[in-house]
Amino acid sequence: MADIAEKIITENTVYLLPEVIAEVVFVVTKFYKMPRETAVDSILMFMEDCKELFGVVQIIKKGLVLFKETSLDFVDCLLCAYHTEDGFEICTFDKKLNKLIAKKDKEKFQTILSTPVPNWDKIEHEANELEKKMIEERKKHDDWQE
Repeated sequence: MADIAEKIITENTVYLLPEVIAEVVFVVTKFYKMPRETAVDSILMFMEDCKELFGVVQIIKKGLVLFKETSLDFVDCLLCAYHTEDGFEICTFDKKLNKLIAKKDKEKFQTILSTPVPNWDKIEHEANELEKKMIEERKKHDDWQE
């Protein structure tokens, strides 16, 4: 059976559903007692072996990484991934999930603030030049109408 599954995965397009990955994560970590890190690494390797993946692949990968890094369950990690990757607003009473979302928002904001704007002087100069041209054009237009 493993040979058949491998052939299907490596030779066909795979549509990956988060619900299926959630079930796999649950079964391997709870039933088979596989450590989170091993489970996540195995699933990520599986995803790399797929010929072509469709679905919310980046959300699933981000959710898996969060699952590996935190003590939250996988579904909560998926919700956080939907928020950080696609901007979904997550409303929950789960304090741990809210804390993780707030932490990721803070990290994202700090990254934005610390990212230098390339060629800022050039951009500012071009903006000033454009403003001057617009003022000159407006003056020409105003003079013509008088």
